[in-house]
Amino acid sequence: MTILIPGTVVITIFFLLSIVVFGSLLNTWNSHAGEFSVLQDQQVDRVSSAIAISSAGPTDTDLDCTNFTASVVNTGSVNFIPVEQGDIIVEYTDTGGSKVVRYLEYATTAVTGNRWTVASISADTRNPNQWDTQETATIKLSIASAMKADSNGPLLINSPLGSSDLKYLQCPEHLYLHFETVDIAGVDYYKMIGDVTAEATGATISAAVPAGTTGRIRPSSNNGKSVFLLTESTTIPASTWTATYRVKRDKADLGFVWTVNATDISLGVTGSWQDIDLSAAVPSGASGAIIEVVNTGSVGSYSGMVRGKDDTRDYMSDAENGLIYPSSHRWQVVKIDSGRLVQGYIENMDIDFKLLGYTIGSDPAYFSVPADVTPGTTAAWTAVDVSGVVDQDADGVILLIDNIENAARDYGVRETGSSFATTDRELGPYGNTMYMVGIDGSDQFDIYIENSNLKVYLVGQTKGSVVYYTDDVAVNDPTLGSWQQLDADTDVTPAVSSDAVGMLFWVENSAAGADYRASFREGGSSDDWNGDIQRNTHLQAAVGISGANNWGELLENEAINVSVAGYTRLVRLDVHADIDIVIRDASGAVRATLATEAANSANITGDSWQTLTAAYSFSEYTVVDPTDYLEIDLFADATANTSGESVSVDFRLDDDTLPAADQTRISLR
Repeated sequence: MTILIPGTVVITIFFLLSIVVFGSLLNTWNSHAGEFSVLQDQQVDRVSSAIAISSAGPTDTDLDCTNFTASVVNTGSVNFIPVEQGDIIVEYTDTGGSKVVRYLEYATTAVTGNRWTVASISADTRNPNQWDTQETATIKLSIASAMKADSNGPLLINSPLGSSDLKYLQCPEHLYLHFETVDIAGVDYYKMIGDVTAEATGATISAAVPAGTTGRIRPSSNNGKSVFLLTESTTIPASTWTATYRVKRDKADLGFVWTVNATDISLGVTGSWQDIDLSAAVPSGASGAIIEVVNTGSVGSYSGMVRGKDDTRDYMSDAENGLIYPSSHRWQVVKIDSGRLVQGYIENMDIDFKLLGYTIGSDPAYFSVPADVTPGTTAAWTAVDVSGVVDQDADGVILLIDNIENAARDYGVRETGSSFATTDRELGPYGNTMYMVGIDGSDQFDIYIENSNLKVYLVGQTKGSVVYYTDDVAVNDPTLGSWQQLDADTDVTPAVSSDAVGMLFWVENSAAGADYRASFREGGSSDDWNGDIQRNTHLQAAVGISGANNWGELLENEAINVSVAGYTRLVRLDVHADIDIVIRDASGAVRATLATEAANSANITGDSWQTLTAAYSFSEYTVVDPTDYLEIDLFADATANTSGESVSVDFRLDDDTLPAADQTRISLR
């Protein structure tokens, strides 16, 4: 049977179904519209997000190239939540030479083996622990296998919103010695920081090497010890280390070097100026020669003289000049040229030249052509002003007094303010002599010359290499007629300073009618030749003294008077830099000494800063405790020291005005 449904019911059902379907469609539409809005917001955030890796490198406590840090700045306009949804990928070459690509997992605790974490966020002031815009996240990351030395590899960091940046990681190469300190069990040590150049204006630490002392000396302060905390280092890999030292001395090698026995440098040609090659007797860089000119004959008076190779003055323009009486002697100091040459002139083969010693460095400093400083005033004490010739720091001058006439003439030389007043002692006919005299603050000394035929030439200047006495000091009279040993400590009143290496004597023959012998030699010397001082004359003599401060003296007659006019000094030191390598624990105790006197540099020779390097082959060391420190100790090592005074060896640390290549540091690879 057919059942008929009323139309009103059908229409009602249709409308009910339409409402249900439309509602469902509307809900679906609203849901999709909301999701699309979220996606739009996320895309806007993604576009507005950005990061920049400002730095990436090894951590401050890692030496084996497995732990690194990266500073990453949120440079966009949105905040990153959550941070751990970021991604980090590294690519590098391992110690076996293999290429490694690693995706690092996020970790909330300590990082080990192919993991990363956020160590801190700064300046984290708005939303704590949230990486807000313009804040910097410090990311620590670790790789399971160490990076090869001197290699680098890309570090890719993706933010939680997909923005990214790339930087290259590099295995740490250097430990820079900084002036900042760290306390270990109450003792301060300098810090070493890896792959960071100087951060300070610099500081100088110094090792004082006492006069005549050899051996290793630690600089002050902190005994020159620097440390690096090994918290994240499992090993210190085997490698060739290079130590770079920024060093200088407060005094360069300078002054007077005396030989025990004189070297004969006599000529074989008479009647003309001849070169004398001193290369077999003096080292390269020798600046001046101390020469005794001796007439070995007992009958004739003959001319003999020396001059610097660069000296164009012809002191022998009159063949009678430079006359030396029989069996007599006198002293000269002359400049040595770069080829280690001086020049000499002899009239007869009886004239010998004896090299007593030489000078080194910039003190004394010599003039190529000695200036004529002869005063215009005669027969009276006159101040001679050499300020226009000598340097500002000069404290004395080396003179040549030259009598150019055939008559003995009176002369005298003294320091300004001296009580020396003798004006009746002569320089013999055509004679000459060396004379060293101190100058005052106005660069003046006093001189008396009988007439203008006594010429005064300025050979050189001193700046501390000679100590002058304003008034000469007395010397005990030795037994006459034979060589006697005298002592600068006990036979001179007052005693000569311990930094003396040679003596400067004023010698007078007060006899009016006879020449008498007055000879001098170094304390351990066997030299023995004629040495008269002419009657009624005076001159200066010079001689080295032994390590026991002794010299030999032979006086023939009591008419010979000897006093000390001054003494010479020497700064000569063979010194280099080296290091000890130590492992020190947190209690301050030494756990292990890995190397002693390692990485020896070349000699430190100058008083200007220089950069020296030295290599050391380091064997691998396994770290025992993460609280241990690697320690590098600096030393100045004096291997030879004939210096008459203390010399400071300076090390420069942490100077931001210097390029990295000139920083004091240890290069590990």
